[in-house]
Amino acid sequence: MSFEGLRVLITESTRGIGKAAAIAFLERGAMVAINGRRDGDVAEAMTELGAHSLVATPGDLGTADGAHNVVNTAINGLGGLDVRVNNTGVFDNGPIENVSEEIYDWMMDIASKVRSLRPRPPFPSCAAAGVPS
Repeated sequence: MSFEGLRVLITESTRGIGKAAAIAFLERGAMVAINGRRDGDVAEAMTELGAHSLVATPGDLGTADGAHNVVNTAINGLGGLDVRVNNTGVFDNGPIENVSEEIYDWMMDIASKVRSLRPRPPFPSCAAAGVPS
């Protein structure tokens, strides 16, 4: 299957499943926006993946501004956006009774806020670029 020329944003794509998805899209001809919360993680993934047909889109998806910035950076860097892969999810490794309120809020922000932003026209920039909800 060819994805030649498709412009793809994959959230949390600096490691694990997201990185594997990025590799699969790249191998099939897509241009991919790599996202992660930390600039260094995104830069490292870009280097490992060869930086060809890649756009760096670091940002925290746990905030509306962060999510909008990631999408806008992807659209500007790729020249549009055809596919969004929502690979976002976090957890704190340990018993639930040991999770602080700060960590719990962070996990819920990522788990619910990002999803609640997507069903509407997810971001004005996506609607303007013709990306379906």
